[in-house]
Amino acid sequence: MSSGRALGTILVVGCFLLAAPLAAWAGSGSARVIPQGSLGLLDGQTEVQTIQSEIPAPDGQLFLCHGTCLIQSSGVQFVGQDEAVIALTETEEGLNLHVKRGRVDFAIKPNAPAVSLVTAHEVIDIQEAVFTAATQSRVTGTLQVNEQGSSLAVSQGALKVFAAGQEHFIQSGKAIQLAQATVTGGGTGGGGSEAGGVGTGAWIGPAVAGTVFAGAAVGAVVYHENQKDDDEPTSPF
Repeated sequence: MSSGRALGTILVVGCFLLAAPLAAWAGSGSARVIPQGSLGLLDGQTEVQTIQSEIPAPDGQLFLCHGTCLIQSSGVQFVGQDEAVIALTETEEGLNLHVKRGRVDFAIKPNAPAVSLVTAHEVIDIQEAVFTAATQSRVTGTLQVNEQGSSLAVSQGALKVFAAGQEHFIQSGKAIQLAQATVTGGGTGGGGSEAGGVGTGAWIGPAVAGTVFAGAAVGAVVYHENQKDDDEPTSPF
């Protein structure tokens, strides 16, 4: 990432109302990791330390989730599922989430920083997050990574991402497959790809990570923009 990535929030129509944020989301400090179970800090393939309590996100260091690992930052939440191997890098321009393997669910609010999802197969830059009244002011989805490839699915809202040399627009209930960069459930055209469809509802809730993104939108569509330049985050893999 570089300073060429510009962030902004544009209110297109209607009014947008947010309830008071939870205390855990107050401020704009460093990201935190909250294991539900434990996490193991990795040095190569070796687990060198096991942690069972909340800690600041170890910048750029891979860790293994035993149970779920909630990564919490201003405007963004990631939930690494059991056996996921992930790392987070924070910069002045935004967040790079590195996923070596496993499943990570995410939720993005309109005030989120720039986010890039980094796998061994591809760097996925989130360029726009589309919010509507029905999404309760958040976009949610899932990134899954295994030896065969990566998939990015959206369960609420919609995302415009840049990956595999082109833009992809992923609507609720649809996904893209990488590294092949094919789209499930949608058509292709105009130098990009589109996945459309009807949403399947939220994946994240109190059973996983507590109440997330309290708030409501009334007749609103909001675009959160992340302009991409030629610099890509460096993978720790």
